Amino acid sequence: METTTSGVHCHSWELVSFVLYGSVRNARAHVAETAPSGPDGATHRLFEVVSKGEVDELKATGRTVRYLPGAASTYGTGDTYTLPAGVFHSTYVEGGPDAATVALGRQDPGGGNLSLGPLDAPSHETRRLRCGPDETARAALRSVRRIEAAHPVLPEPAAGRVAARPPADPDPPGTRGRTGRTAPS
Repeated sequence: METTTSGVHCHSWELVSFVLYGSVRNARAHVAETAPSGPDGATHRLFEVVSKGEVDELKATGRTVRYLPGAASTYGTGDTYTLPAGVFHSTYVEGGPDAATVALGRQDPGGGNLSLGPLDAPSHETRRLRCGPDETARAALRSVRRIEAAHPVLPEPAAGRVAARPPADPDPPGTRGRTGRTAPS
């Protein structure tokens, strides 16, 4: 999908994200509302992003802002990062063809999903393209291999060997706090 605004955006939800594999860089942005004219005038217009199925509606608002790049942080396999709702940022894949994260979000009832776009761009819609079944399957298998390589699983016990069992509970359920009783061995 071609970007019609910019990669600088903010979410209406705060998130905690875990990097399954690869490396991602979050570059925060300084965004301040200002008039479109003057020496320190606006560089972008705010667009409200409303998603409906496969369509994103980008609604041009009357709000104009001045954008300046901010600090960036890079996170690799196994790292966890947070991002508060309403913080403008861009996210990039670093040092490889792809990366995967899993995120947990919590909605901020007062926030909006916003994107920075050109000052003169009108409201418009974009359609998200979905992968076909074969392409989806190939991507899923590639991701599984990358996740397995990034997070190796302990080997299974050798054939014929029994894995060590955890010790028996010294106080089986229903006996906690009773005296004079021992757990079976």
